[in-house]
Amino acid sequence: MTSEIKSSSPRKTTYVLRPWLVVLCALVLYGVTLNHWVTLRSLSLVAQFTGWDWHPLPNSWRSEPIAPLFWVVTYPIHVLPISMQPLALNIFTAICAALTLGLLTASVRMLPQDRTRDQRQREGGEYGQISGRLAFLPQLFAVLMLGFQLTFWQHAVSASGEMLDLLVFALIVFCVLRFRISQNDNWLFLMALIYGMGVSNNWALIGYFPLFIFSLIWIRGLSFFNIRFIFLMIFCGAIGLSLYLMEPAMASHRQHQNFWYLLQQEWRGQSFALQVVPRYVVLVAALATILPLLFAGVRWPSFLGEVSPVGNVLTQLMIKCLHIVFLILPLVTLTEFPFSPSARMKDMPASFLTFFYVGALAIGYFTGYFLLIFGKKGPASWGRESKAETILGKAALGLLWVVVVAGPIVVLWQNVPNVRASSSSALPQFFDSILDGLPTKDAIVLSDDPARLDLLQGAYERRHLANNNILIETGSLGHREYLRYLADRYPKLKAEMDSPEKLPVVIQDKALERFMGYIGTKFPIYYLHTSFGYYFEEYYLVPRGMVYELKGYPDNRPQPPAPTDEEVKTQQAFWTQLESGPLKDLPKLSKLDLDPQVVDTDYSVDLDFWGVELQRANHLPEAHGAFAEAVRLNPDNNIAKINLRYNEALQKGNHQPIDSLELFEKSYLKYGGLIGVLKFNGPVDEPDASLQFGELMAETGNLRQAATLFERRLELLPNDPDALLDMAKTYADRGKVEKVLDLVGKLRSSSKIKEWELTRVQAMAYMRVGSNNVAETMLKQAIKEDPTDSVRVGTLADIDTRFGRRAVRQNKLKVAKGYFAEALTNYDQQIKLMTAERHNAIRDTSFVPVLLKKAEMEVVIEALNPAVETLSEIIRMQPENTTALLNRASVEAKLKNIDGAKADLKAMSKLMPKQQYLVEYHMADIAALEHDPAEEIRHLKNYLRMTPEETTEFANVAKRIEKLEGH
Repeated sequence: MTSEIKSSSPRKTTYVLRPWLVVLCALVLYGVTLNHWVTLRSLSLVAQFTGWDWHPLPNSWRSEPIAPLFWVVTYPIHVLPISMQPLALNIFTAICAALTLGLLTASVRMLPQDRTRDQRQREGGEYGQISGRLAFLPQLFAVLMLGFQLTFWQHAVSASGEMLDLLVFALIVFCVLRFRISQNDNWLFLMALIYGMGVSNNWALIGYFPLFIFSLIWIRGLSFFNIRFIFLMIFCGAIGLSLYLMEPAMASHRQHQNFWYLLQQEWRGQSFALQVVPRYVVLVAALATILPLLFAGVRWPSFLGEVSPVGNVLTQLMIKCLHIVFLILPLVTLTEFPFSPSARMKDMPASFLTFFYVGALAIGYFTGYFLLIFGKKGPASWGRESKAETILGKAALGLLWVVVVAGPIVVLWQNVPNVRASSSSALPQFFDSILDGLPTKDAIVLSDDPARLDLLQGAYERRHLANNNILIETGSLGHREYLRYLADRYPKLKAEMDSPEKLPVVIQDKALERFMGYIGTKFPIYYLHTSFGYYFEEYYLVPRGMVYELKGYPDNRPQPPAPTDEEVKTQQAFWTQLESGPLKDLPKLSKLDLDPQVVDTDYSVDLDFWGVELQRANHLPEAHGAFAEAVRLNPDNNIAKINLRYNEALQKGNHQPIDSLELFEKSYLKYGGLIGVLKFNGPVDEPDASLQFGELMAETGNLRQAATLFERRLELLPNDPDALLDMAKTYADRGKVEKVLDLVGKLRSSSKIKEWELTRVQAMAYMRVGSNNVAETMLKQAIKEDPTDSVRVGTLADIDTRFGRRAVRQNKLKVAKGYFAEALTNYDQQIKLMTAERHNAIRDTSFVPVLLKKAEMEVVIEALNPAVETLSEIIRMQPENTTALLNRASVEAKLKNIDGAKADLKAMSKLMPKQQYLVEYHMADIAALEHDPAEEIRHLKNYLRMTPEETTEFANVAKRIEKLEGH
């Protein structure tokens, strides 16, 4: 793998590694391990490139960063059939990786080995480059360590787009090092051009800007500060940065959108991608890779101030020890040991490829240093070299060889299984199963996850099948622009829709629910995964292989029908086939790579869902098998564990709840709430957990789904008072008074349920149907029975608040004000009772929710000074309560306390950096109070820059600016 070159001295033969040879070998390696389709790492970019993604431009509700340079250099790939484009992008990525390694080879060769006195004594080669038969070793070591590094390898065989960014970075480094040797300014002008293009592609390069400037000043000296030179550098950089303008310009022409708005969206997309990376991870990565290279760049003087032999030896020993440390740091970073910084880096949304590249450069330099120091003899500065020093030098050189040989072998041994897992067939097989479960045409296919729809479209293309179904992403369905896209793409759907031009910019959930109910009469509807939400108030899921058909409830009962024997037989056969095929080795693969891990989790969720369906249909042994397989696939599926344990109890005839609280809480905390639990674990079928899930469903307004869970508990535990009470609360929220009264009658005989709870449920039901007087009378009577109960008084206050808001909607402002005043009185009383219950203890944060309600009532009845006092009390308890800060700023502005309002907004600005638009809007209101139209316009324009153009608020603020400017 080496070729021979001649140095200026005929007695020396120098072997170096040729970049073209490295490029060829890398192409072979990455070609053999190339991914032939798409991975979750590459999906976002490939979906935009191929058009699988419904919208290639960033939107306020779906922001994706655009990489202009990538689009330019890969544009010819568009001539290929769409089914071939993912593979072509992967090949392009492999080429970028191979070229990057070629540049690394050349760059390591150009690193000067004349930084210390010992190096200068041993190496007199041109430009400080190492000479000799082993000159190729630092290059080879650096290339192998980076080429086999897991993150680099995974991005080399799958088109994430980040390998192009790394190639740009490698070119910049090469240009700097080449300039050091040639002193030709054209290399720096080329560097500036490439740097500008790279920044337009990935803002992360901005972080290296000070380092590159420092290195140029260090190499060029005072001649750097030449006006003509600086101007040309800026000019070349600006040409590269002009790529920023390409996509917004094309999109503004194509879609008639505002150019500056699209440019801002592009900036936001890139800046957001940087903000999500924790700073401490960047710091750790920099300390382990950049710091060693900075140390290597220091040219140490020959005399370090020591005149004694002992002092000189100690100083030189310290320098050698630092070199050892700075070799170990990047070596550890490029490995996959648990304590390696890469363990933290690979969990981040960014790949940190530039840090790995810098680490490889450092490895190349420090390997060359030790090869030079211990492999060549230098003149004795303080006498002849002792025998002990000679032996130590040979031992160090031997250890270096061990590291150079063992390092790449260890990294290769570690990472080959991971790379094979990342290129496994788990993802395509999963979507083949999904595709096989869908009708061939005229079905509505829904997904909450846009990635699933992109992969489904990719599966159609990969199998050369026409997609005759209608794919809809539920998260974007509420936006007019998305509906316009659906109408253009699917003529059959357009025929059943109103014109998008007649729709509001953002459609309300209730309207979407009605729309889906209507569409369900025209097309069969399928979901790609389990879900919950307002659609499932009218529909339930029926598994069809790996997908779910939505069916309307056949009657008024909340519980959906259990699967038929034929459905059970078909579905069981489907899972048996999967378990003997793709699922067999999936848990092993899921430990090695993200794609099998995600697929593994999805299979586990689907099996858990099917197990619940089987258990409801009383197929207990089959349900046990489904739960067990779900746990085998994903040992972290705590909901499946709960279901499995309860299934074992059911098979013994025991319907009583099991102790599931710990597992339930683990899932709830791990996945951040109900949505995460259902998404990553699946549904539950155990009485206590069903009760908890049902209560959470009710809190989020999914009342019918909550009732389903309560009724399931009642099936398992007939006449259970907890379930009956929760069912009564659900009926109360739905305004079904008769059913509430029926359930309350059953509950009166239970000693477990307090009378107050029954009264409260009845009052809420009456309130829902507009019987305000009846509800209020019942609550006041309950308070008379126990006037010291703060909960009762608070409930009455909440109901008065609801009555007041209803009166406002009916434009009965005087009536509303009376309700609000009554609510304020009751909140005051609730706070007094809460204080008494705590034996007059100092108020703590448990008072905050009530104080916020009290402050709201004080504002609506225009008791502004008391409102400021209440909000100030909240802020004393919780200085970071942004709701209280924002409300106090608003109230202080009304009281003309401008300084106080500005101070609160300033504090809020620090606490909510991503919601600056709220601050700007309120600052504009303050400027209006100060009669400062210029300042008001400035804040409103800032607001517009941070707010999506398609929203109603954007249009209203734009009109306000026009009015202020006198247009």
